[in-house]
Amino acid sequence: MRLRWASLTALLLALPALRAADPVVLAPMEEIGLIEDFPADRQDLWKPRMGDNVRATVQAGYELPGVAGTLLRVHPVKQDAGERDAGKNWFVIARSDLPAGLVPAGTDGLRFLLGSHDETKWWIQVELTLAGGQRYSKVISDASFPAGRMVEINVPLGDFRSGDQALTPALASGLRGIALVMSTPGSALYIDRISAWRQEKLTGWLEMTSSQPTNNLFERGERVNLTFTVGGTPPATARGFRWARRDWREQPAGGGALTLGAERAFTVDATPAEHGYYEVTAYWTDAAGKDLEQRSCLRAEGTLPVGLGTYAVLPSTIEENLARFARLGERCFLGLHGDFLGLADRVGLCWRFGYTGWKWLEPTRPGRANGPADWAKRDIAAGPQQAYRLHILPQRPNLGGELPAWCQRAEGQAPAFADWNDYLAMLRDAVRVEKARYPHQKPRLYGGAWEINLNMPPYVSQQPEFRPEQVVELFRRQREVIKAEDPDGWVLGPCPSVLNMTWYETVFRAGVLKYLDGIETHAYIENAFDPEQNDYPGRLAKLRALMRQYNDGRELPIYVTEAGQPGLVGAQIAQREQAQQVVRMALILKGEGVRVFLPFYGIDYDGQMFGFLFNKDVAPNPWGTKRCSPKPMVNGFAACSLATEGAQPAGRLTGLGDDVWAYRYTHAKGSTIAYWTTGASREISLPAAAGALRRMDFVGHLDPLTATAGKVKVTADPWPSYLVAGELP
Repeated sequence: MRLRWASLTALLLALPALRAADPVVLAPMEEIGLIEDFPADRQDLWKPRMGDNVRATVQAGYELPGVAGTLLRVHPVKQDAGERDAGKNWFVIARSDLPAGLVPAGTDGLRFLLGSHDETKWWIQVELTLAGGQRYSKVISDASFPAGRMVEINVPLGDFRSGDQALTPALASGLRGIALVMSTPGSALYIDRISAWRQEKLTGWLEMTSSQPTNNLFERGERVNLTFTVGGTPPATARGFRWARRDWREQPAGGGALTLGAERAFTVDATPAEHGYYEVTAYWTDAAGKDLEQRSCLRAEGTLPVGLGTYAVLPSTIEENLARFARLGERCFLGLHGDFLGLADRVGLCWRFGYTGWKWLEPTRPGRANGPADWAKRDIAAGPQQAYRLHILPQRPNLGGELPAWCQRAEGQAPAFADWNDYLAMLRDAVRVEKARYPHQKPRLYGGAWEINLNMPPYVSQQPEFRPEQVVELFRRQREVIKAEDPDGWVLGPCPSVLNMTWYETVFRAGVLKYLDGIETHAYIENAFDPEQNDYPGRLAKLRALMRQYNDGRELPIYVTEAGQPGLVGAQIAQREQAQQVVRMALILKGEGVRVFLPFYGIDYDGQMFGFLFNKDVAPNPWGTKRCSPKPMVNGFAACSLATEGAQPAGRLTGLGDDVWAYRYTHAKGSTIAYWTTGASREISLPAAAGALRRMDFVGHLDPLTATAGKVKVTADPWPSYLVAGELP
């Protein structure tokens, strides 16, 4: 994936770091003071300033439908897009007359709720001015924002600095001015809310671990043990605790009560009656068994919501999934971008996405006098990977930051490397490795560039900037090497981050299609909020039409190697909405004939909430982890794989209602209809094929159904379900 802002996805949550001497933070953040929410009558109070090359519009009280109604919209634009002088391209929006008392006593930090009109990178520094004129500042963003979504950034007061001095609550009470200094990427920035928050720190808590401590993922039929360990000092009146469990629909699903004693750890059998996704909470209880507090006392860890533990029991075993991969081979549709801790095998996702960056493969110029570089020889000698795994190998020569220092062009021209021979030698070795490791896979797939639209107008957020003819040259040279070394290899491209047809036509017209065997794309959409609003059917139809127009009437297969949704909406962690939307995205893409889909991403990382898994180690391991915990997306994709892998798209069903979506997929022994609604739960009638009928719910439970006169009535809601006729694929 792109380095999505320091990005999740894609909303950003910057949690305050715990210091060694601090008590453990357990309680959620609480907003205790509103500093600004930008109604229309405040516009004159917020003054813009800008560099000589910038012009800007500012509008308070701006409404973004479905998001917020009182936004400050600022749109700084460079007059000369080619001007590189930062001293001419800056923009500031500031207010210097804030009323006294906006930052209450007990404030731990400030909250900023921001959004970008287009997906783009924003550099933003906040400057706070106190009553005495002293200024404190903090860079709160230097990364990409998603399109049309609000990003929550929570900054502890102590992170604002004036020289070596940290801002304290006492000093913050004298806040009189706020300025946002920002870059000018050519998009509009929405500022929704600035507020003060505090977070209670408790001295007693419970830590939850499971008998699968790395990922809290279990196979069907496997025993689930949970261990609750007392941390710190429980409340004086606590005599025990109770734990409670709820399922993927937030329905109660059991629990238990335990008595405190000399021991500190308590292990319980939490094996559920059926597979599924489960959330656990815990509460201190008194001598009468009554809860002492309404909030859960489970310790907050990583990106997990405060007071919550999770685990999942999957509907199929790893052995069953591997057998299905081997049986279906290249007919598999689903994969995973960012496989961690055995996640893909457990969920049933066959395709994997591998990337070993050039700067890590060859930090110094390698010798090739005796054939491939040493790293390639080692990888080739390791032998083939397991035949059940399918692989796409991306290349990122467009991203200067991922090239070794020794090969980079000094002047920042495209391509970023100084000598084509250096890059093509590395590529040749990478192809040799891929051919040796995946002999079972035909065709082997090579992605030629990474979100190369970010190096091209109108998206230029990465350097060097490519012209269309330079993109064509990149793929032409790649193809020569790939086909020479691996005749069974396919070149995929051009791999933009968004399904923008204007951009596609630019590179198609330049001639890139003659060097491609398949279209690789990421499927993010500018200014769209859910998969149905994305209009994937219309966009994919237009993409295919452009292929025919610029490729002698021929279409190429489409591979979506990245798309996802962050599990964060505004200030709310929304793992259920995320699960619904990403599974629906997969079903639409498959229904519209996309060849392969790799949802993004295996884990939450670096403050980003795109993951299938909560990241419990996010602070020390922003891009990796040794401890994760599932979201409902895990079970949703496990069921989706069971219901649809191996089946071919047979069209969208219409006439079911404006808010109902349904796709049919067929195979030799039956068919599956995936269905859901974007609105309220409602009863619908689906066509029933002959033979046994079953309904599979979002997490993979199967129940028999009976048809009447070729129809069957089912309840549709935002959770995708499946009507299975005959056998599973």
